[in-house]
Amino acid sequence: MSLNFPLLLVIAVAVCGLLGLIDLLFLAPRRRAAIANYQGSVTQPEMAVVERLNNVHLAGTVEELAELRQEIDGLRSEIESASAARQFRSTSVPCVLMAPVFTNGVLTD
Repeated sequence: MSLNFPLLLVIAVAVCGLLGLIDLLFLAPRRRAAIANYQGSVTQPEMAVVERLNNVHLAGTVEELAELRQEIDGLRSEIESASAARQFRSTSVPCVLMAPVFTNGVLTD
């Protein structure tokens, strides 16, 4: 039995298009209405949520942030020096090793 792949692709695209059309015509208006209803009912955030967000420790102290900044600057300088060393190695003259050459059974330089 042979598989007709182009027909399978046409059927898959038709099914996906049909599902998209059903969503557009029947499901999307209800979803949009539910979103608008929810947005209209929530005018102010709950105070419990606001209090929890205010108590969350998002950033460290100024000293901790300064230490992190110094560590980042140190890492940045290490990266720059490694990059400069790599660039120097790539621009330097390559070292060519002279392998011994045998000509007619005689070792020559």
